[in-house]
Amino acid sequence: MKQKILVVDDSEESRYLVQCILTDYSVFTAESGSAMWKILEREVPDLILLDVMMPGEDGFEIARSLTADIRFRDIPVIFLTARDSGKDVEQGFSSGGEDYIKKPIEEAEFRARIKSVITKKYSTHALRERIKNIERDLEIAHQAQKTIIRGKVPKCDRLVIKFLYKPMEKVGGDYYSFFSGGDESLGFFIGDIAGHGLASALFITLLQSSTDRMFRKYGNEPGMFLKNLNNEIIDYMAKYFVTGIYGLFDFTSVQGDVLLKLSNGGHTMPVIVRHDGAAAFTGASGNILGIKDTFDYTVTEEKLTRGNRFFVFTDGIPETMNEKKEMIGFDDDLLDLFNRSQRESLSDTLDAVMEETCCFRGNQPVQDDITLIGFEVR
Repeated sequence: MKQKILVVDDSEESRYLVQCILTDYSVFTAESGSAMWKILEREVPDLILLDVMMPGEDGFEIARSLTADIRFRDIPVIFLTARDSGKDVEQGFSSGGEDYIKKPIEEAEFRARIKSVITKKYSTHALRERIKNIERDLEIAHQAQKTIIRGKVPKCDRLVIKFLYKPMEKVGGDYYSFFSGGDESLGFFIGDIAGHGLASALFITLLQSSTDRMFRKYGNEPGMFLKNLNNEIIDYMAKYFVTGIYGLFDFTSVQGDVLLKLSNGGHTMPVIVRHDGAAAFTGASGNILGIKDTFDYTVTEEKLTRGNRFFVFTDGIPETMNEKKEMIGFDDDLLDLFNRSQRESLSDTLDAVMEETCCFRGNQPVQDDITLIGFEVR
């Protein structure tokens, strides 16, 4: 089927000339703006060739009206006129024109520019459709990810647990989950996939099934949990990798303390805040998950007493950058942030950490997902 071109020109000679040149197209004509609008009610062309100087509405006014009409704003307009001053050309483009062709017409150039504008129109349409499909897929992935990432915390009489999850995009690369061991223990996993978007959504699905399986087999052995998780996901990660921590709160101590066992796979070091209020890093960092299948993961232990707090988070916090290209960092400045953020309640403390992070970032855009989980011993 031939592509359609509507020629709007008060000169019959000009209309006829265009029809003779554009024999590869289906060309129909209008002698004025009012005639054009009547044609558009029944026929939508691929391109409009629009004369500038016409009785009644001139070409610039018509172009502005087309742009303002949601039904016709996507039809490209080429001005076809003898007016060739710089001011006229500028006005043509500012009125919504795609191109500005001067009379008398040079046939080869005329055809080439017509073809270029129509090709661009269809490329733009295809791109818009692709973007729509991507946005639809992202929304589906977003809804699926909301289901996968467990926002519900298991009931635990020994711990207060609060969390904040702020994905940078609809589909983030952070994942966290909790595993209840009844009255005796509570496990948790926090992970950060390198990347965002649909690929991250797929890997998070993999992480969900894999971490669930690891907890059933190695829930009481953090080192074995990460070692076997690493071995399981390595064949699927390709160019991606994961940092992660698996931790286990053991409530079986006869002294009433809570024993925290940690194994770290290249993840941001967690922070512990004891009664004196000073924040400190805890645990020992190990190898990133999904890189190599021969890694072992060490386990560290911390005894926690009533009122002690423990925080795990993804690198969206320490890698937050301000307008001077400075990061919060992974050292003392990060500990200072947690020290300044301590509030009476754990929930208020997490909010304060986020406020401090936002304050440091200033007007800079968010660069990464942020997940922050806080635990407090009752």
